[in-house]
Amino acid sequence: MRFVYGSVLVAAPGRVLAVSGGADDRLARAVVRVLGARHAIQAVAGAVVRSPEFDRLGGLADALHSMTDVCCAALDRRQSRPAAADGVIAAAFAVVSLSAAPS
Repeated sequence: MRFVYGSVLVAAPGRVLAVSGGADDRLARAVVRVLGARHAIQAVAGAVVRSPEFDRLGGLADALHSMTDVCCAALDRRQSRPAAADGVIAAAFAVVSLSAAPS
């Protein structure tokens, strides 16, 4: 699921911004692509590494990603909708990753 989501962000950032109601400019597209690449890389690395430590680190990266989305949504009205939507998705990935890692 994460790899597909990341791949869509990388391949079609303008469409993602349009569907989510965000402002479509060069900076926004670059940010969407970078975040998508992070998801795709994390998905591939997680499939290769398969360890509780990686799940925890990935979950922490997702939680941080979600928090930065919340800040972006609060500070940039033009990107508030896509930032909020991506924040919810990142939070969901964080929950899944952290709950998969045994304590």
